[in-house]
Amino acid sequence: MIEDGSLAALIAEHGLLILALLCLIEGPAATLAGGWLASMGLLPLGAVMVVAVLGEIVGDLLHYLAGRLVVPGLPAPWRSRLGLSDDRMQRLTAHFDRYGGATIVLAKVTHALGAVILLAAGAARMHPARFVLWAMAAGVPKVILLTGLGWHLGLTLSMDAGRIWPWALMTGALLLALAMGAMWRKGGGTL
Repeated sequence: MIEDGSLAALIAEHGLLILALLCLIEGPAATLAGGWLASMGLLPLGAVMVVAVLGEIVGDLLHYLAGRLVVPGLPAPWRSRLGLSDDRMQRLTAHFDRYGGATIVLAKVTHALGAVILLAAGAARMHPARFVLWAMAAGVPKVILLTGLGWHLGLTLSMDAGRIWPWALMTGALLLALAMGAMWRKGGGTL
């Protein structure tokens, strides 16, 4: 039972609104947290997925609109500094005409490049319906995967938190050692 005034009561009452706002700022982390909170019974799982998908779409559209509305209005010296000459903009438009779908999927999968690519799609004036369809095609499975991962982590940690951390630390240390070894070999013995 959730006590009034507790953090759990606050999450149960306002968690979906908080999740919606966080999805606009940092969608993947918020979606993981939403799945975790759903596994603890604080938020309904289906609602977490719906809110996270809507957050993905709205966030993507905000980036797209910023690229479409702001970039063309930048003064020429600023566009030049950003490397957005008329010639480059024509090539960017041609790229999104030909490879827009694959590029949007890449943006959604490689979260770090996502904002720049979504802005570029807007600046290149990619057709809005095409943009939304490709963003949803990549965003919905991403939300399902991240929500499921958050759910699983929440269940795992709540069931046996005392015994999982040593294994998680050992696995992380092993993966780090393997990555460093691969970089060492690739760099000719230097990191």
